[in-house]
Amino acid sequence: MKSHLLSPFALICLALLIMTAGCRTDSGRLESALEGAGANRAQLEAVMAHYADSPEKQAAARWLIANMPGHYGYEGNLLDSVETTLATLTAYRAQTSLSDSLIEVWRHRNLFALPRRSDLSTVGTQMLIDNIDRAYEQWKRRVWNTNLSFEDFCEYILPYRLGDERLTDWRPVYDSIFSARLDTLYAGDDVLEAVRIVSALIDSLGIRHYSDQLSTPHRDPLALLTTLVGPCRDDCSRMAYAMRACGIPVAIDHLMPSPEFGIGHTWMSVLDTRTGRWLPFGYDRMPLTRDSIVTDGRVKGKVYRYTFAPQRAPGSLQTGVDIPSTHSRVLDVTANYFGHNRVEVGCEGEGTPLLAAWTNGKTVVIGTGKRKGDRAVFTDVEPGAILFPATARGGRAVMAGYPFIVEADGRVSVMQPDLSATDTVTAIRKIPLGWRKQEWLDKRICGMVIEASSDRGFTRPDTLIAITSALDSAFTVTWPALSSPARYIRISPSLTGEIMLAELTLSQSPDASDTIGFTIETPLPAYIDTKLMTDGASLTYMEIPEAPSIIARLDRPSKIGRAELMARNDDNFIVPGREYELLWHDGPKGWQSAGRAIATERSVSFAAPKGAVCIVRCLTTGREEQPFVWRNGRQTFSLDLTKARYK
Repeated sequence: MKSHLLSPFALICLALLIMTAGCRTDSGRLESALEGAGANRAQLEAVMAHYADSPEKQAAARWLIANMPGHYGYEGNLLDSVETTLATLTAYRAQTSLSDSLIEVWRHRNLFALPRRSDLSTVGTQMLIDNIDRAYEQWKRRVWNTNLSFEDFCEYILPYRLGDERLTDWRPVYDSIFSARLDTLYAGDDVLEAVRIVSALIDSLGIRHYSDQLSTPHRDPLALLTTLVGPCRDDCSRMAYAMRACGIPVAIDHLMPSPEFGIGHTWMSVLDTRTGRWLPFGYDRMPLTRDSIVTDGRVKGKVYRYTFAPQRAPGSLQTGVDIPSTHSRVLDVTANYFGHNRVEVGCEGEGTPLLAAWTNGKTVVIGTGKRKGDRAVFTDVEPGAILFPATARGGRAVMAGYPFIVEADGRVSVMQPDLSATDTVTAIRKIPLGWRKQEWLDKRICGMVIEASSDRGFTRPDTLIAITSALDSAFTVTWPALSSPARYIRISPSLTGEIMLAELTLSQSPDASDTIGFTIETPLPAYIDTKLMTDGASLTYMEIPEAPSIIARLDRPSKIGRAELMARNDDNFIVPGREYELLWHDGPKGWQSAGRAIATERSVSFAAPKGAVCIVRCLTTGREEQPFVWRNGRQTFSLDLTKARYK
């Protein structure tokens, strides 16, 4: 009887063929990459020859080389200098800003003008072999990867780089710090538990300091271990290197930019090898769990994932404007977070419809759609986000239709205003109050007490201000009745043990016409600038972590008649004395004014067409503004609408 079983050699060939096809590595792309390597071609071919007897590893090598075109890293001594500069922030927990002098120095240094070295022309044989061997070994020996496909291994464990960082042989170092320690702590098959353990190991490196003051390429993975400073991108890079060194399939997801704040943000996502689902983690209130939907409280609109392999040919999607979401190594993963949906709305003009948000006074494109005559079709957008159809004109995006909202129940509300009716719109803020800013008005100030006394020992203190619950706004005013003239004040910390104040103003008279100066007498670290709480600026603040009570001496004995505290804030509350304008959106005609008014209270009101999307613009100072709708008698921003899904 003739056997139908394949020979071992045939099985190897078939496996290699399947893996190669699965990773989209065709011979044409591979040959094109090798031709682009020039004099370095022999180094890359030596890698494939090295794995002649290991079909899976050779397929991995072919995949890396075929997808190498377009990858590069910056080189130069300035990359070392920037690490030295960032390291200055690690001296003190509360020092979160570089000095003005350092910022001025780096303002004249363009790190993106440094030499760029193409991976095709620089990656050596031994480095690539070591990377493949270590990644492959982790894939095969971690029991949670039993069902991880070769294609997912290639994209989410195998890559030797994340972005445009200096090329570094990072795996041996990360292996010794994270993989070796994970071996002693966990031998199970739950990839989520492995993520939790490695995350704890990362935390044990020390306190991470957030700083986005310098614009840099992706940072050296080894520097990320020694200088724990940087924006969310650097934190995610550190996590990605550590997780992949342990055979954990992870990706870096991002929004670009947020419809809420107008800036980008990145976070981590892990492929749950038990369920096949991608789960976010690693940043801002995103606990790793299989049991529920998690959110970091940011409005996203669209979500994208960085990949090593190109998702489309470079420049294949022409829109007339530069849109990061159309770059070749970006994958739309919005449906992973919010499911699938479809939006069809009117869209004037021609060409590719653009999905846009309005943030901080400008139209920002966050995605693209397809044209259907005079309408645009968008797929997979975040429910609750206030978005707009737009088109390209003269190299920039312009509004081309009425804003829309995908409601929580899946309905699409097109926000075309009713010009025959009006709402009285009362604004208390220009932009929504996110969770981090809410903390400034809640747990980071609750419990703070400010007292006055005639003697430094505070034998019979009078309470000026006591914060016993969350504040409704950044401002607290009291009119105390002191038992005797005060000479000292004492500021006691919040329940979190810190003192964080934007302003503290004391006056003799109730109308604040004669302010009383004071000087902090309690010795404090040199980096703490106490003048920040009396400089009259809303956005600056004094922060003392783990603070004792601090004592200040008044410039003169005084029966304080008025005390005003300003908590740390973003200066986007309505402020009396400032001039504001309400604008409403009229589709292709753009923003229309509903009038101007000078605020006399901590709110300001206007008449606007019913059902309109509005913004409040401060004409006195500031630039931040966000669209909102008037629902249930209050301002309702995208943040409010998206939060409703999680309740």
